[in-house]
Amino acid sequence: MKRLFPLFSALAAVPFVALLLVSLGYTLGEASLLAVMFLPGLFAFRHFLPQIRFAERRRGALQLFYLTGAVLTFEYVALMLTNFYLRYNASVWRYDITMSDLLQNPLFILLLLAACALPMHWIERRCNTQPARDRYVEFISDRRRVRLETERISYLESNDSEVWIHTSTGESLRTKTKISQWEQQLDDRFLRIHRSYIVNADRVARHTAGAVVVDGRTLEVSRKYRDSVRAAIPESAPSARVRHISNDKPS
Repeated sequence: MKRLFPLFSALAAVPFVALLLVSLGYTLGEASLLAVMFLPGLFAFRHFLPQIRFAERRRGALQLFYLTGAVLTFEYVALMLTNFYLRYNASVWRYDITMSDLLQNPLFILLLLAACALPMHWIERRCNTQPARDRYVEFISDRRRVRLETERISYLESNDSEVWIHTSTGESLRTKTKISQWEQQLDDRFLRIHRSYIVNADRVARHTAGAVVVDGRTLEVSRKYRDSVRAAIPESAPSARVRHISNDKPS
């Protein structure tokens, strides 16, 4: 049910936007259709904003600028085309291209999206303060379906087109599911530390700025993920030396 919350919260914003547009002179039906056009922008902000990292401020600001520009451009075109459709006069085969001045104002569109997106984000965070953890994970390995206890997963390793799931018992299971898909599927105890690795934070024995030790195996932490790893896992004492091991494919 929680996975459907973003959809329900976005749909709940439609009546709010529709009532606002009614005050601009649209009928309730026209306002409802225009309000639906704001949904792609809401979903885009919800999906891409959490992926922007401000560890490098210039890069983060640039990504935010590009995202805002793309969303505003899409929303403006969508609203304009929808308005043309609503104002089409079939009797004389003409379009009435007039559109409310506010809907032509990018700042108004951005503020309206923010007014809907921020409460959605706040409510979602409140509901996910203690996210449920799946006890089992199911996947296909070597043409057979495997049902594995999630807590037994030590780390996942991406090797070309395959992903190896290493367990606490020393077993390695091969799957064709991409590591990016695993990152979305697994719960919050699993951290992406490298383009090739996802680790179970509960099984990390030691951690320094550039590496973690999981079940005796040392894995590199790339620069991109160091801030998130440092926030989730306390760094080991400086005396705990960690030796980096190269990325060897499992036998």
